[in-house]
Amino acid sequence: MNRDPLRPVVIAEGSWQHVRQIRAYHRWYPEVRGEGRTRRAALAHLANQLIRALDFVPGRGAREEVEQALADVRAIGRRVARGQAIAIPRRCGHP
Repeated sequence: MNRDPLRPVVIAEGSWQHVRQIRAYHRWYPEVRGEGRTRRAALAHLANQLIRALDFVPGRGAREEVEQALADVRAIGRRVARGQAIAIPRRCGHP
């Protein structure tokens, strides 16, 4: 898999009927998403989803990829917790 080491996790902001919603996913696994009202909550939800996915990963190589994706999400989560700036594309409405 080609991997962009600078931006492995995509975080997008949107709203639905005036409710702010943040979505996060790892570029390797766009089907596994985390959502929340804050970046921190969305990243925590994504981390939990990846942890659950580990139970169903076939083979050691695939498991290591999911573990690396989880490590990427946790690293971004630490940056968010420290208050470091992370660019978020803004959209109108849910995609």
